[in-house]
Amino acid sequence: MIVIVNHSIKMDGNSCSIYNYLFQLFITRKYDNYEVVIYGDSKAFAFYKNKFEQSFFCSNVKISFISKSYIGLKRLNDYCNVKTCLLGEDEYLYISHDLRLVTFSVSNIYKGVLIARDMYDVCLYTRKGALTGLIGLSLPDAYVTQLLRKSIKTAFNLVRYELGFLYQVPVDDSFLLAVDEKERLLRVSFQNYRSFLNDFVFRNKRISDQTKEYINARVAYIDEFDSMIRVYEGDTNKSDVYFYYAFYLYLICQNLYDSKKYSLCVSTSIRILETYLTGYLIGASRAKPDGSRIKLHRYNHKKCNYEWVGAGGFGNVWEIFVDEFPLSLDASLISKVDKVKDLRNKSIYGHGYNPLTASSAQLSMETVMTIISKIEKDASGKPVFEKMKCKWVCFNKSIQKEILVDTFAIS
Repeated sequence: MIVIVNHSIKMDGNSCSIYNYLFQLFITRKYDNYEVVIYGDSKAFAFYKNKFEQSFFCSNVKISFISKSYIGLKRLNDYCNVKTCLLGEDEYLYISHDLRLVTFSVSNIYKGVLIARDMYDVCLYTRKGALTGLIGLSLPDAYVTQLLRKSIKTAFNLVRYELGFLYQVPVDDSFLLAVDEKERLLRVSFQNYRSFLNDFVFRNKRISDQTKEYINARVAYIDEFDSMIRVYEGDTNKSDVYFYYAFYLYLICQNLYDSKKYSLCVSTSIRILETYLTGYLIGASRAKPDGSRIKLHRYNHKKCNYEWVGAGGFGNVWEIFVDEFPLSLDASLISKVDKVKDLRNKSIYGHGYNPLTASSAQLSMETVMTIISKIEKDASGKPVFEKMKCKWVCFNKSIQKEILVDTFAIS
């Protein structure tokens, strides 16, 4: 909640009266967070800032300052309306020097600012520029306009970083569907993404501790994944990297679904399961990397012995897994896998040309997740995937809003 304090008189008893009035307001109203905008002189600003910093109950109150003048009045009007919009609220408060409390509603001319709060997902799913439609945004006060544009750019930088994370440069959908497992793993690089995130935290001191925790969790995932890839490059029997990579593909698959790329989503679902099962079979000594390909330890019925053969695709990997998995799989679940494989083969990413629907993509993702969950609940499984799903935090609109609010500040 934004609270304007109109106070430009010299330090006297009235200053303490206004502070006490504010204090009562903070502890009796339902709002968790307040920003007090001092519209007056620098002495009043210094007085309230010192009071808030010393008070346990007001330590989380933000304080801003706008000098009282004709230009300052326009700036005050713009700032409070825009900030209130970004907070998702409809009104802000005004306290006069004689302790009158007035409620102001956000003017309709500022409602266009809400576009900024709602663009995040659109940009992420369509890969469009984050500032599209906002470059022409202009408010009566040039300084506040500059603040808003800077805040929007700061918040939407996460969109660019997220796209760089989800789609390796150069963006190439065929990269997701490549056959060479080892080459595909070793081509993954998150160095730029890690650097962007660390730099984002370093440059933006005003973002909340919670947002910093989200970003640091991303960096921790990348560090762990990268270390696995380095170990895997020297020891291809290390299978955990496949589970992490399957989770990464799962994140991409979700974005493909939200982007309405259903055919690619179905194909990537198959790739998620194939990658995860490859890690499972390596751990069970039924698969091994050989050069740039995966080989499977398969029983040859004609020769009546086991031999190492090239994987040759998802079908063979799935067949070996069903043979190896110690728990029986429900027949209906196996049938769903066959259905998903058939859907993939009929699409342009398989052997056909049929476009796939949202229901096909949803069936594919649900089937893959059911199998992975079943494996990870088995005593011999490693709950890596489920652990990452619990730890992962999506950079959604709520975080975008949080960054917009935190970085749009006049002092």
